[in-house]
This record gives sequence, C-alpha cells and structure tokens, in this order.
Amino acid sequence: MKRIILSILLFLILQENNVLPQSINTAQSRFAEFIKSHDSNGETQDNYNTLYLVYKEYTDILKNNPSYSLHKQAVAGLREIHPHLIDGAFYFTGKNNQSKTLMFAEAYLDISLLEEMKDSNLPLSPDYPTIAYFAASKNYNTQNYAKAVKYLDAYIKSGDTKNAKTAFNFLAKSYIHLNLYESAKQVLENGLNRYPEDLAMLTTIINMLSESKSDDTALQKYVDQASKYKPKDEGLLNIQTQLYERIQNFEYAATIYEVLRTIKPNNLELAKRHAICCYNAGVKAYNEKIKNTSETLKNPKTYSDAEHPEYKLYFFKAAEILNEVLSNDPLSINYAYALANAYSILGYTQELKKINKKIASLGQQPVKSNINPSYISVNQQNIIQNSHTSPSLTLSESNLNSNKIPITASTNDSPVTNISDVDRDIPITEQKNDDTFVVIIANSRYDKVANVDNAENDGKIFAEYCNKVLGIPELHIRSHYNTTYGDLLDAIEDIKSIANAKHGRLNIIFYYAGHGIPNEETKSGYILPVDADGKQMRVCYPLNELYTELGNLQADNTVVFLDACFSGTTRSGNEMLISARSVAIDVDTEEIEGKVVVFSAAAGNQTALGYTEQNHGMFTYFLLKKLKETEGSVDLGTLADYLSENVALESQLKNRKRQTPSVFTGNGYDTASWKKLTLK
Repeated sequence: MKRIILSILLFLILQENNVLPQSINTAQSRFAEFIKSHDSNGETQDNYNTLYLVYKEYTDILKNNPSYSLHKQAVAGLREIHPHLIDGAFYFTGKNNQSKTLMFAEAYLDISLLEEMKDSNLPLSPDYPTIAYFAASKNYNTQNYAKAVKYLDAYIKSGDTKNAKTAFNFLAKSYIHLNLYESAKQVLENGLNRYPEDLAMLTTIINMLSESKSDDTALQKYVDQASKYKPKDEGLLNIQTQLYERIQNFEYAATIYEVLRTIKPNNLELAKRHAICCYNAGVKAYNEKIKNTSETLKNPKTYSDAEHPEYKLYFFKAAEILNEVLSNDPLSINYAYALANAYSILGYTQELKKINKKIASLGQQPVKSNINPSYISVNQQNIIQNSHTSPSLTLSESNLNSNKIPITASTNDSPVTNISDVDRDIPITEQKNDDTFVVIIANSRYDKVANVDNAENDGKIFAEYCNKVLGIPELHIRSHYNTTYGDLLDAIEDIKSIANAKHGRLNIIFYYAGHGIPNEETKSGYILPVDADGKQMRVCYPLNELYTELGNLQADNTVVFLDACFSGTTRSGNEMLISARSVAIDVDTEEIEGKVVVFSAAAGNQTALGYTEQNHGMFTYFLLKKLKETEGSVDLGTLADYLSENVALESQLKNRKRQTPSVFTGNGYDTASWKKLTLK
C-alpha cells in the first residue's frame, strides 16, 4: 500500500514538473516571438495580443503557487515584459480602443504592485502616474470601486501632483462606496493635511460625517475649516444649525438661521426650521430659569414675567415666524399647534383663541392655556409635518460632487456635462411679484416606462427664472419632482387652498415637464405620473380635469406651460410608451374654461422633443431663452410667436422632426386680450 501511495505522489510531482515548466517555456517562446515580430513588423495588434497571452501565462503560474524556482522564473518574466505593456496601452489608445487600453494599463500597473516587485527596484515609466490615473478613472466610473482603490492609491504614491487633489477625494469616495468609512476618513484627513483649502475633499468629509452623525467633533472641525473659504455657503450654514441643534445650542442655531434667511428670505422650509429653533430656545431659557430658582418656587405659574423675560423674546420670535409660515401654508395643522403653544406660554389669550378656532375648523383639538413647554423637533412627524432631512453640502463649485472622475489621460470617453447658456448668468430683477404663485411638476424618473431626459433640470431652472427673473418669492413657488398620482392630486389641492385663502386675487403659473399619454378611446390627453404606465387611465391625470380645476380657481390670470406631448411618444421621439401601442394619435384640443392660457410644446400628433446639447426640452429651452433676453418683460403674444418660430426651426435642424408649439385660451379671454398679458 505504501508503495502505491508513493507512486501516486511521485506521479503528481512529475506531472507538476512537466506541466508548469511547459507553461514557462510557452510564455518564454511567445515573448521571443513578440520581440522578433515587433522588431521586424513594428507595433501591430496581433503582436500585442501575443504579449498579453505571455502576461496571463506568467500570472497564472504565480496564482497556482508553484515551486520556488518556477515562481522566480515567472517573476523574472513579468519584469522583462513589463515595459512593453505600457507601450501596448498607448498603442490601443491611438486606435481608440478603450477596453484594450485599460487591459494593458491594468497589466502594467498590477505587475508593479506585486509583492515580489516591492524590493526589486522595478523601473517605472515617467507615464506611470498617467496610466494609474487613467485606470483608476475607468474603474471608478464603471463602479468597480475595489480596483479604483488600488489604482488611486498607486497614483497618490507615485508622487505626481497634477491630479492629486482629485485622487484623494475619489479614493475616499471609493472607500465610501465599499462601506469602509474609517479608511475614507483617513484618506481625507491625509489629503486635507496636504491640501487644507481643497473644497472637494472638505465637501466629501463633511457630507460623510454629517450623514453618519458619528463624530460631531471632527465634523465641526471641517465645517469651520471650509467656512474660512466659504463663510456664507448655505450648505455649511445648514450643517452648523444641525450641529448646534444636536447639542441643544438653539440660541446659536437661531442666529445662523437669521443669516440663512437673509440669503433666502422667502424659503418656506427655512422659515419652518427657524421657527422651531426659536421655540426650542424659548423652552430652554424657560426651563433654565425654573431650574435656577428657589425650591419654594417650583410651580411655573407663580413666576412673574419680569423674572424671566429672555424666554419671551424667543417665543415671540417663534410666533412671528410661525404666522409667516401659516400665511403661506394655511393647512399645516402641526405648525398651527406650535403657534398655539407659543401663544399659550406667552399668555396671549386672544391670539390663542383665534388660532385655536382655526385648529378646531381643521377638525383637531385646541391647545389649552398655561401649558408646560417642552422641546419639539423638526424630525417628529407628530409635531412637525414637513421633517427636515440633512442637507448635502454643495459649496458652490459645480464639479465638486461629481460622480465621475474627470479623465485627463489620452482618453476620449470622459463624460462632459454641458451647462446650457440659459442656466448661466440668470438676470435678477428688483421687482417683487407677490401676487403670483407657481406650480412646477417635473417628472423625469419613471418606474415603468422610459425616463424623460432633463425634465428635472427643466423644472429646477424654470423655478430659478420664476424667482430671479419674474420676482416671484420662493415661498410662492411650489416645486414637485417625480410625482405619483397622489402627489399630483396634492399639488392641485395645495394651489386650490392658496387660491381660496387669497379669494381668487392672484395669478397662477402652472408648469409641467414629463410624459403625456393619450386615451385612445376618447382621444383625450393625460399627464402620466411616475408610478403609472398608461394602461390604467384612472391613475393618470386628465388634462381636461387640470383645466377645469385651474379655471374654477377664479384667478386673475392663469398661464400653463406644458413641455410634454400627448401622442404617446417619448422625448427622444424614437420610441413609444407602453400604452400607446404602435401609433401616435392626434389628441383633440381640450375645452378650457375661465382665464386660462395654455402653451403646449407640440401639436397633438407631434412629439415634445429634447434639446440634448442644452440639457433641456426644446420647448423649455426657448421659453427660458426668451425670458432671459427680455428679463421677463415680454407679453404672451410675443412669447407665443417666438416659441412657435424658434422651436419649429431648431427642431427641424437638430432633430429633423416637426414640433410646433401651440397656444389655447379659455373662454374668459377675447381673441386678443391674452396677448397683452405678461408674466412679470
């Protein structure tokens, strides 16, 4: 038996010694073939394909853990072929073959990173940093974060400084994607020690620490550091408020909200957060006064107002801001409760009765007087309806939070994000347009049908124009993105509530970008929510209902912009939505009641096309362009002519397809009166 076992072992050893030397011999033979052909024929694809086979054979030997001698030969072979691999990378770059370029670049780098090469003084090309950065970029941008870590680290260790700041930042982001937060933190700390002013790295570490809420001390350090370079950055100021609120330093948080609201004076969300912060500062001052008072005076009802005036200042400020909030959001029962609490603490009996009457009209229980105050939180849904989530830091550099590494080597596939001319240098008016309210619905990301490219950008930039160019307060601009059917209904109910509160004395702008869908039986148009595909029309929102709801508001004037088509085609014009089957149908024009003007991006059987180069819909781009050129001082008749002429022409030139914007008016206007109206 022992002889049999020994025979088997001897056979296996002989097989190993037979096969592996054969692999070494094959690799060496192929490399000799590569050199001979390269010297005679120059650089060819076949030659470099042979070289890569040599590389694979040597690395396979290393992976199989062979004998020391074979291992040594494989390492020596890799060292020999190493300089030729970088030549292969540049050869395929010249051929614009990015996959082969990456393959050879990775091979070149991986050899240099082998444990066996660390003490061998492997000669490295001056192009080593370029190759490392290229490989890192490619892998990061394709979400291969483990490889990105390896090559970004190699680039940093090369000592090159050209892309060092970016490399540190994206190495940290790679670790974050791999859920290795401590490694990410360490990389960012090292990077910021070298480049303390780098806003990209500061942005990444602040966002990471802010989201994790694991190290407020470090977060405060880097917020302070970034604030040196961006003292009035909204993102930084927002995070400061969170830090102060977490340690119940509501007084300092309130001062920061004051600064934020000078930057965005009409921001409703900021007003809500400011109000609650002032309220909590009042609670804190009230409770500290009680704590420091004699034990004989424990009942708060026994205190005179003169003994603790500080709390009254905060509650008074909270009440002032809450009144502002409720004037713009009259159905917010939770903020009504907060105001009632403030009035109760202040002892404002008449004001408490008034707000309690409103609370009762909304079907809720009124607030009692002489309540004992306690902290409330913007994250408590039972107290504050619109909870505040941690804001992402943006600073102001447009490229800081990019999810792609910019590739600077000899590559051609780095994504370029164009910023449209209408997105830059938006004019700012001094005029206040306080009687106009805006509803923006922008649906881009659909669950069951093709997405609508750039629809969200359409909505966001249109909102900026409403505020900056038309002078409409931010509080009056109600933006809704990627809306479900329920969200659409809520948006309509919101503007109805505002109109009722204003008794119809307002102007309304309604803007929609996204998919439309036809009802093939009735030939009526519908807005398509993001959770629908158009097969069930009952969960799509009909245009005739939209026009009826807007007309019934009895507003002074209502202008509707629809950057959508209702023929069943997508914004690209190359595919149909699921429910539209195989033909685009001509949707009948809906009847419109009241003082409503509708600008439609395309005729019923046409497609509302995109303008890819400008990152907008074709219709929205020219709408914004005209508002920019005229600084908003353009009548609707002139605007209609401009859109009809320019959209039709540019669509034919860029897309080779017809797109003719149309205007429809309600029966509240005569033939020409609507043309004299302006948005400003």
